[in-house]
Amino acid sequence: IGSYFGGSVCVLDLDSDYNTDFLVVGAPHYYQPHPQREGRVYIYRLTQELMLEKVLEVCESARGWFGMTLAAVADINGDLLQDLAVGAPLENDQRGAVYIYLGKHEQGIRSQYSQYFGLAIDGVMDMGQDGLTDIAVGAQGTILLFRY
Repeated sequence: IGSYFGGSVCVLDLDSDYNTDFLVVGAPHYYQPHPQREGRVYIYRLTQELMLEKVLEVCESARGWFGMTLAAVADINGDLLQDLAVGAPLENDQRGAVYIYLGKHEQGIRSQYSQYFGLAIDGVMDMGQDGLTDIAVGAQGTILLFRY
C-alpha cells in the first residue's frame, strides 16, 4: 500500500523573511509495527540541495494517520518564528487530533510537540451571544474558541 509519502505538503518560512526555509512532507500511512504507530512527517531544509533535517513521529498515534494534514501556522508563542500544525484525523478512536510544533532557530521545528490539540471539546456554548453555537477546544494549558 505504501506510506502515502507526499499526501500532504507545506512550506515554512521560519523567520518570515519571504524565503522558504523548509519543505514539510507528510507520510500518513507510514507503518511502524513496534511500537505500533502510523504516520510520519519529514522536514527538509531548502538550501542548494534538499536535505532531510528531521523526522517527526508521535508515540501516542496508533493508526492515527499522523501527517495527513499539515499547515504552517503564524507565530503562536511570541518568539517571532513560524510554527507547524500536524493533523492525525484517526487518532483517539477516529476523533482526531492536531499537534502543534514550535519553530526553533537554526533547527527549524522542535522535535517534541508543544500542544496536543483536541484533548477536550465543548460545542454547546454561545460565547458571542449571537445565537450561534461556538466550539471550545482544549489543549495543554490553553482553550481555543472557534466562532462561526
